[in-house]
Amino acid sequence: MPLYSRKDMPQVNTQNLGKALGMTKRKAKVTKGMSLAIKLKQSQKELIKSKVKGVAAKYSKPTDMKPLIISKDGYIIDGHHRWAAAIYKFGKDVQIPTHTIHLKKDEAIELYNSVAKSLGENITVPIKVGDTVLGGKFKNKRIVVKSIDKNEKGDITINGKPLMKYRLLPELKEQSIGKTITCGNCAWEWEVAEGGTDLYMCHKCGHDNEPQEKNNKSKTAGLPIIKRDGNGRPSNSGQYSKVI
Repeated sequence: MPLYSRKDMPQVNTQNLGKALGMTKRKAKVTKGMSLAIKLKQSQKELIKSKVKGVAAKYSKPTDMKPLIISKDGYIIDGHHRWAAAIYKFGKDVQIPTHTIHLKKDEAIELYNSVAKSLGENITVPIKVGDTVLGGKFKNKRIVVKSIDKNEKGDITINGKPLMKYRLLPELKEQSIGKTITCGNCAWEWEVAEGGTDLYMCHKCGHDNEPQEKNNKSKTAGLPIIKRDGNGRPSNSGQYSKVI
């Protein structure tokens, strides 16, 4: 039976193995077990000797190795270098961890290739780790982004939850809100450029100076409008902040 070129074989990083298996299980039966290395069949043409030796050097016992992905007819779908490394270091009679996709070789390769390509797609969202988004039941709670990933369905997630459960903070330009902000609670002042992701959070007392909606259709360009007393001076109400 002809062998596949390495470029045509599934290539899943071992760090993504759990995700790949989760996605595969949605399409086919997958079982975990141990397999005798000598009985497994090669389906990839190329094996890089230096890589085989490098993988072999990482493990002191075969049970510590990341599982191979195999088809129900005993062909290796992913993990050829781990398979070769196990034989190189522990001998042909070694038993190694495997996950069996209950499909024949060609069908298993096609399925696992689609999973590998899905995992390899770049995640492009207008946020990055460290940014702040709005989440919670009403999507009004500030949450710091700690991770951006994909779940077993291939949906983009933030901190392990689907992206649709969040909304982005509006992008604000310095020209629209001034160069400095003064806290309406303690009068502490900071520059917009140094405000970070929590621009309106007071750096001293923790008071949230978030802009309030004027009506259902629009928001103020910056902080809430300052109320003034009868003499034209700002009122002393703590809920309003001053933009300079």
